Amino acid sequence: MPPLIEGTPPTIVVELGEQATVGYAIDLAVVVPALVIAGYWLWQRHPSGYVVGDIVFLLSALSPRRSQK
Repeated sequence: MPPLIEGTPPTIVVELGEQATVGYAIDLAVVVPALVIAGYWLWQRHPSGYVVGDIVFLLSALSPRRSQK
């Protein structure tokens, strides 16, 4: 909240650039809900859970990792 109060860009935007925030937005809007749905379906042993779970697993396994500074 300090950047919002001070009117400055957040530290992550300064360090990684504006494109990093797009990646985080996609993660929160698409990947996290897909993980939750896949987890629920797998818990219920629904056949779609195996399909969605595999796709999300491959997506997360093949996505490049950002290095921590």
